[in-house]
Amino acid sequence: MRHRFLCDSLLLKWLAVLAVAGCGGKDDAPQPAKAEPVSTAAASFVERFEAIATDGNAGDQIYNHWGGNQPRITHHADGTIRVLYLTTSGGLVDWRLMKRAPASASWTEEATGTSTDDVVLVRDPVSDLAHVVAYWQSIPTVYSSPAFTPGTPIPGSWQELPPTSRHYSAAGIGADGTLCFKTSRELPTPVPTSNTQTQYICGRHDGISTWTWQAQQTMSIGLRYGYDYLFPGASGDANRFVATAQSDLYKTAAGYPDSANNYIFNGIRQYSTGIGDTASWSQSELVTPYPAPPSTTSVPTARQKDGFIDSAGRVFSAYFVEPSAGASAPVRGHYMVMADSAGNVLLSTRWAAVPTFGGTRIFEDGKKRLWLLWTGQGSLFTYVYLYPIIEDPVTHVLSLGAVTDLSTAFWPYSINGMPMLAVPRGGQVIDNVVDATFAASDTVYVSGSPLGPEYPNGKANHQRIFYFRIHLPD
Repeated sequence: MRHRFLCDSLLLKWLAVLAVAGCGGKDDAPQPAKAEPVSTAAASFVERFEAIATDGNAGDQIYNHWGGNQPRITHHADGTIRVLYLTTSGGLVDWRLMKRAPASASWTEEATGTSTDDVVLVRDPVSDLAHVVAYWQSIPTVYSSPAFTPGTPIPGSWQELPPTSRHYSAAGIGADGTLCFKTSRELPTPVPTSNTQTQYICGRHDGISTWTWQAQQTMSIGLRYGYDYLFPGASGDANRFVATAQSDLYKTAAGYPDSANNYIFNGIRQYSTGIGDTASWSQSELVTPYPAPPSTTSVPTARQKDGFIDSAGRVFSAYFVEPSAGASAPVRGHYMVMADSAGNVLLSTRWAAVPTFGGTRIFEDGKKRLWLLWTGQGSLFTYVYLYPIIEDPVTHVLSLGAVTDLSTAFWPYSINGMPMLAVPRGGQVIDNVVDATFAASDTVYVSGSPLGPEYPNGKANHQRIFYFRIHLPD
């Protein structure tokens, strides 16, 4: 384990200033003006930054910055932190659960196993137990603390796929300990992704050794939506869950046969259903697909970066818009839509102050303040910005407060993808800190030196796995 508190180094601050001044980011996007920070942002700082592992999987199957909708980090009642990551062994994908006890200065492996698809880590808010959901021989299986063995197969009729195919699965846990698990089943059809089902099951653990599950449910939804963010009980009804999902269609199913990209991410859906039945299934489009001529090779995209439900039950979807080549609309950049639990859109906005690359995460702290964390893998420097989200008490319009630049605490590592935060859908009790994990390129880069082939974006070498904690204003 390494502790780095680089913000206190005047030399590194100076280097960081030069790097920011000389680079607009990976896409050469202009950086926002550095406004004088308000008191709510000025006190935020990176309290911990620790290396966990150097053998993260960065292959073409599943890797640590793919499927960012999945919870991968938990903070337990006694202060224990757990992080789940993927590595490889003998051509298979292994999951490793790392643990740092509150009085410990190092990370140790607590459990390990094999999976043929993505993996999830959640904390049961009732028992404080940790649960890992993985695919043992293509069957979804839950492994629970303290022993994590043997695993408990999740009952149901699940599609068994090879390691090269994805189930587009997701999981989330509610405040009462209800775990919901979802997969996407693609039915045989001449047009790929045009005829799919959402399959899910919800259950609870007794805090000792036994799971009790509802009946598995299947809902035919037609066009494929995946990368779901699941929120059991977050609407205020413990017998329902709310979710947001990304449209993920093959180009012919999307109506753009000439697209240069085979798969198109253009549109976001919110849906809600009972934990034990689909009789009350409802859905609405939070973001409708942006139009373009079918003959175009450059299709606009609206790609979800984060999903979140705050303590008031409002559903947030953060997404990034990329217009067609040469199009004046929509405007490229980061957007957010806010809806109620029934899917009625309350607010839609573009974060004009946020650089137009990278990704955003939304979270709430123990004082019910909302925050936006932006990260961007620049061509010369990795950027990490924290913005308070300010809500007008009368109009309820949201805007961003002054930015706090946390970038120097992450130097000299090049973050792959986006950090994964400890959040309520993963069983986190919100507090005045935010715990997170991220993957980085195996080779560190030097600020001011252009990224080259020796700095893979998660496709060649192994990935480094890190943990960090942001302390928010008291």
